[in-house]
Amino acid sequence: MPTKPDGVFVIYKKLPGDTEDFNGSVKLDQYSGKVLAVTDSRVAGLGDRILNSFTPIHYGTFGGLPTRIFYVFVGLAPTILMITGLVMWWLRRKLKKPGAIALATSE
Repeated sequence: MPTKPDGVFVIYKKLPGDTEDFNGSVKLDQYSGKVLAVTDSRVAGLGDRILNSFTPIHYGTFGGLPTRIFYVFVGLAPTILMITGLVMWWLRRKLKKPGAIALATSE
């Protein structure tokens, strides 16, 4: 919905030959319904085709279920690294306490 008096309606459409994303669009005047612009991804220029190819890569929809599972693991990697880093820091801090070194060397 347009939020300004000079705004337009934008309708996104998946055209035949498109991948999973909606790259085709129609812009309509909010008062008269007149078509202001039509974007057809099938006849887009090279730059638009390159930019449109990033969408399935960004959302992980290009390789089916295996790619989505891989994206889950990649998404969880920072959390796992943070947890293991905190555990390593805590254990190292625990060993640096006075008496902890003596206990560690006496074994």
